[in-house]
Amino acid sequence: MCSVGEADGTPIPLDLQKIIWMLHPIEIKVLIALENFHTVKDVSEKTGLSVDSVLWAFESLKEKNLISVDESYISIYELDVEGENYLKELFPEQRVIKKLSERGGMSLIEDLQLSEAELKIGLSWAIRLGWVSIEKVNETRIIKLNIENVTDLISNYPPYVLLNKIKSGSPLLKEDLNLLESLKKRGRIIKDRIVKEVKASLTQIGLKALNIIKELFSIRNTLDIKNIKIVNELTRDIIVSGEWSNLYFRPYDVSAPVKKLIFGKKHPYREIIDEIREVLIGLGFEEVISPPIEVNFWNADALFMPSDHPARDIHDVFYVDYRQMTLDKVCSREIWGHVKATHENGWETGSKGWGYWDPELALKRILRSQTTALSVRCLSQLSDEDLPKKIFTIDRNYRPDKIDATHLMEFNQCEGIVVSYDVNFKHLLGFLKTIAEAFGIKEVKFQPAYFPFTEPSVVGYIKHDKLGWIEALPAGIFRPEVTYPLGIKATVLAWGLGIDRLAMVALGIEDIRLLFSNDLDWLRSKKIPSLWGV
Repeated sequence: MCSVGEADGTPIPLDLQKIIWMLHPIEIKVLIALENFHTVKDVSEKTGLSVDSVLWAFESLKEKNLISVDESYISIYELDVEGENYLKELFPEQRVIKKLSERGGMSLIEDLQLSEAELKIGLSWAIRLGWVSIEKVNETRIIKLNIENVTDLISNYPPYVLLNKIKSGSPLLKEDLNLLESLKKRGRIIKDRIVKEVKASLTQIGLKALNIIKELFSIRNTLDIKNIKIVNELTRDIIVSGEWSNLYFRPYDVSAPVKKLIFGKKHPYREIIDEIREVLIGLGFEEVISPPIEVNFWNADALFMPSDHPARDIHDVFYVDYRQMTLDKVCSREIWGHVKATHENGWETGSKGWGYWDPELALKRILRSQTTALSVRCLSQLSDEDLPKKIFTIDRNYRPDKIDATHLMEFNQCEGIVVSYDVNFKHLLGFLKTIAEAFGIKEVKFQPAYFPFTEPSVVGYIKHDKLGWIEALPAGIFRPEVTYPLGIKATVLAWGLGIDRLAMVALGIEDIRLLFSNDLDWLRSKKIPSLWGV
């Protein structure tokens, strides 16, 4: 950057030189205008800039110590309803003497046909000012004009002149203020309001900067600010037209700090869910969905969960306060009968059943407590011609759990089933381990488990750096008591993974509640891990 010298050859301090080079075009125009004008309104009019732009420039120039800013409060006067009317039609007293002069300077009051305002206000003021007088002649009241130059009073009447001044925005004189107070007492003629007036003036440094800018622009007439052209970019059109010689190009300091750009992105957890969805679809799984309000039959009874199971209590399931479902809207009568018989006596499954079943409980509506409800819905629609079949869903479930670092009342599950005659328990463990590895989880251990609807059953534990081993991979093979009533004889591998807990390990967080956080600092800084390490 070359150094610009002052008129006397003295070098400009580098700090001031840098400030001048980095001034915004708006700041430059405002700085030039402040040589002759000081209020926001005047600077705005002379530069063609909006009031907001001028105020911004004032604040910015003040921070650079180029100007000083003073704020004060002033009264602004405006015409009120009656004032607007008087400006158009004259004051009532003016109208009275005008009508009287047109009748020769003397008349009966009744003959003047005065309006209510002229009679009550105008006549009173005309008498008070000595313009007219009322005389009694032969028991008749006569109004008499006492002045000669009526035309002058109509056009130069001080209150009327003041109204014109206020309407036009002309500055008011000291003697006008007493008249203002008088008019304010007469009614809704003039109103005033207090406004803040901002004025700015150049500091010594600002004056020095202005002189340098005037030299750079070769400015002689600082009143012609609107025609100063400052551009940010040298374009082809500017070069071809030759206009570049009359323009000032704003320089850039490439070493200046810039504001960090924050781009929109998906929530880290949403990104993980979407990516695991793509992984499963790539493995040949078909995604299915269902509404969160479910009927108890599919959520529990079709899964061979006994009617008196503790997990069906109101403390473990959210029941919907609405009339129960009707059988024809739940399933076919054939499936209903098979499930009923399986619960009561085992039907054709080789089981003894539970010996009891509550059909009214089965028809109650609930908030889905497990996505496995969707799995059995899908199984009820399959036949051997559809096999093999792989289905998954990732969706929200609801349970009245106590909220802590690993439990929420609302949580997501990654539900999956593989229906085939050619799969076994080892395949199931392989699927579970592969899914855990997709989250970057290396340490997984399995142990036997019990679920009413699977046998054998297994639960997988994953290692969290801070929380230790946490349960996240419950799975098993659907029992015949689940599949046979639905018409399925093939093996069904099933899992309902705690995808929230898997994501905790993948994102390295200790509290499951952070998965649904709206903490912008965390969301912006959190790096989203790519599944499969890609």
